[in-house]
Amino acid sequence: AFRKRYPMLSDRFVAITNGFEPSILAPMPNPIRMGDRRRLHLSHFGTIYGKRNPEPLFEAITELIRADSSIIPRLALEFTGCWDIKNGRCESLARELEAVGILTRTDQISRYACLGRMAQSETLLILQPDAPLQIPAKIFEYIAMRRPLVVIGGEGATANLIERHGLGICCSNDPESIKYLIRSVMKGARALGVPDAHEILKFDYRSLTGRLASVLNAACQQGGEAHMASS
Repeated sequence: AFRKRYPMLSDRFVAITNGFEPSILAPMPNPIRMGDRRRLHLSHFGTIYGKRNPEPLFEAITELIRADSSIIPRLALEFTGCWDIKNGRCESLARELEAVGILTRTDQISRYACLGRMAQSETLLILQPDAPLQIPAKIFEYIAMRRPLVVIGGEGATANLIERHGLGICCSNDPESIKYLIRSVMKGARALGVPDAHEILKFDYRSLTGRLASVLNAACQQGGEAHMASS
């Protein structure tokens, strides 16, 4: 956004993202087997509230299973954390999906237990609609778990991060786009594989601190050269 606004200074902007403490790194998980590609098991961690509302996701899945109930055993949703949407259509759809065994909801748990569940998840889900310049902090813990990510509402900074580093797949926050994503994964047309370890380590705080040091060193060097020239 700054580069677009100030094109004459575009080479002066450097983005260093948030990251993760290497001590939380999960053991490298086994790659998702080819036979698992037609199954989709999404796990979401964190509070459900306001704009982070899974209603479009639930609506998409409800429409899919009404059209073809055979996909029920191959589709699972797990939500761990506070659930602040207590009524309305979202809650009605949630109960319908719980009744057929697709949705499981768990109350808030400790951070340590949460990290353990993340590490054991097949695919990690992010709900990020209407936030073109915001990347949620928890996404960096997700990245540390070395699991594929699915972003719903992925326009802007979050989708850019996911796609640039090959961390998963994204779609818009509307039922038709979500249905297309789910069908594509279940048919094997879109792959959800373990992200490359090299890309994961770019978000290690040590790597990010190294980048910052390089930027500062370059700035100091340029400043020194400018001072010498003016002298």
